[in-house]
Amino acid sequence: MIDDNKMTNSTKKWRWYHGVLFYAGVQAVSFGLGKLVSKVVEKSEPQLTEQIAGNSSYFEFYNELTQPVFAPPDWSFAPAWTLNNVMMIWGLGRVLSMPQEKAGRDEFLALQTAFWISFVAFNPLYFGLRSPILGAIDTNLGLALTAGGTAVAVSKLKDSPTAVLQLPTLLWLMLAAAAAATIAVWNKDEFFDSRPIIEPLAASGWVKKD
Repeated sequence: MIDDNKMTNSTKKWRWYHGVLFYAGVQAVSFGLGKLVSKVVEKSEPQLTEQIAGNSSYFEFYNELTQPVFAPPDWSFAPAWTLNNVMMIWGLGRVLSMPQEKAGRDEFLALQTAFWISFVAFNPLYFGLRSPILGAIDTNLGLALTAGGTAVAVSKLKDSPTAVLQLPTLLWLMLAAAAAATIAVWNKDEFFDSRPIIEPLAASGWVKKD
């Protein structure tokens, strides 16, 4: 009898190159959405490799925003998300390789599907539309989906490696979600044509200095 959590060569269906192809597809979809948004609003120009090398126009917009002191610096996004993507795709492949009747498998995959939809939508929403509000909503949604996937991996899949592979993204999004929410209320939103909800007090010590 084969242990569900011990995937041998005879039962494993997901290979490393499937992960590479999936990552390339995610980048292509994000790039395509960014191109579509850029044609409509003409505010930014997406790059196909922006998760690896970054995007100067995105960085320029990000650095113009009033940020809290705990907001990640622009240079950290590309390496952080390269690591996050590798770990998340590794975990996805691990669960895809489990038997279809495995408890929690379908629930985890549904959460992962929603996570990757939110992932490809983030750059077009935040940087393409110049909308900190939509960026904050998307980031917090990603956090909730990642937390849900981690919980399913622990409680239903009972697969510690899959849960551990979610942790880099979970920890990053905990920080990013708080920063994105703060940025959303401290800044104007070009897409919604709205003023800051709260005017930050520079003297409070919570505003990041240039």
